[in-house]
Amino acid sequence: MKLKTIKIAVFAIWTVLWLNFLARDLFTKGGLSEYISLVSTDAEGKRAIVYGKKFYALLKLAKTRMAPLSSYGFRGIDDLSLDARRGIYYLYPYMKTENPDYVIACDVSGFGKEGFRRIAELDEGWFILKRE
Repeated sequence: MKLKTIKIAVFAIWTVLWLNFLARDLFTKGGLSEYISLVSTDAEGKRAIVYGKKFYALLKLAKTRMAPLSSYGFRGIDDLSLDARRGIYYLYPYMKTENPDYVIACDVSGFGKEGFRRIAELDEGWFILKRE
């Protein structure tokens, strides 16, 4: 009987702590509004929230402007970053290579690469280059 009471007490304490951590993140850190917007939007909106609106818009533009089965590379994003992994995932079946056909520049002002021309642009610093 005593062991059962201890198990119930441990479970109750664990539940209270779990709810406290959940509520603290949702209410005190402003996560509730972000969670509501994430739940209430469609798949495109969810990707825009998770990827970042500008980065996602550039990836969508790149997917429409790149030739089928061409290669690409990123400029302005670290190769080991989460954004790079998200971009690679979204742009599949295009392949990321060291010597790409297209360069996707993210938040890079004044960047140019010899032998490439700008084919699309979101705004200054966010653009796509194509090998000539």
